[in-house]
Amino acid sequence: MSSFELKGVIMKVAAITAHGLELNTANAYRSSLKNLVKFKGHPGLLVFPGLFPCLLARQTGWIREINWSVMPEWIKNNPEAWFKVVENYLALHGEIARELDCYLVGGTVPEIEDNRVFLTVHLWEPGGNLMGRQRQTHLHSLEKKQGYSRGEELPLFSVKEHTLGVLAGSDGWHPEAGRILALQGASLVAAPAALPGKFNCWLQAAGIWAQVQQNQFWAVESQLCATFGEKNYNAESAVLGPCEITPGQTGYLERGGPGSRAVVADLREEERQDLLSRYPLLQLLNPRAYGGCLREYYDTFS
Repeated sequence: MSSFELKGVIMKVAAITAHGLELNTANAYRSSLKNLVKFKGHPGLLVFPGLFPCLLARQTGWIREINWSVMPEWIKNNPEAWFKVVENYLALHGEIARELDCYLVGGTVPEIEDNRVFLTVHLWEPGGNLMGRQRQTHLHSLEKKQGYSRGEELPLFSVKEHTLGVLAGSDGWHPEAGRILALQGASLVAAPAALPGKFNCWLQAAGIWAQVQQNQFWAVESQLCATFGEKNYNAESAVLGPCEITPGQTGYLERGGPGSRAVVADLREEERQDLLSRYPLLQLLNPRAYGGCLREYYDTFS
């Protein structure tokens, strides 16, 4: 799309934190989410936080007798029971995407395949159809200990005028993941995550905020705000962009603390394209450094 075609193109996006949503039943959740989205001006893209599908499954009663600290082992021993949970989750959010007429990026949910358990993010298009999925490619020490497996691909998805990538969970703190998405052409990144413990703004800045500044894409970071699996999750959700095109050059279009229900902002892609034309960071890289992991990009600049 040319700069002229991008003139005035705006996309409203939202990070949904799970705070304040009614989760006792699927219908209560659907109704409270609809009301929230309507109140926020009907964003075209909703990004849900990490582990939210698990929280929803527990609160609605889809699953009860499970030790969340050893989920991979439990899922391997009870694949049919967990498959029904994931099936309910996928069907419900397909309906919600259709009813709200928007794109959805779900939170990380354990998914079993070939007796391996991955942390997976699912994506839906406005018609309610599943667009694809992104498996978390980097695992922190606890996830490794629990027995999760890591994904090995970083695909892109078409979302209106944007090319969307996903940094799931721990991937947001691994700069190579964001750089690979950017080199493939991502203009927007969704980042569902769940940070346990007390709010730590510096830890968060080392993640998605740094990824955005290093790669000049937009990002919607959705952090879980809830108590789940005997842990408290308290982090900030935000819509981010390159410092040069954000208020006060902060790198944030909008941000909200752990008590926020949703963080909403408008993406003006024309502004990002103008920045890229003046200061194209990715073209200042040494492409040979990426030859092994992204051959097509190396070939373009060699």
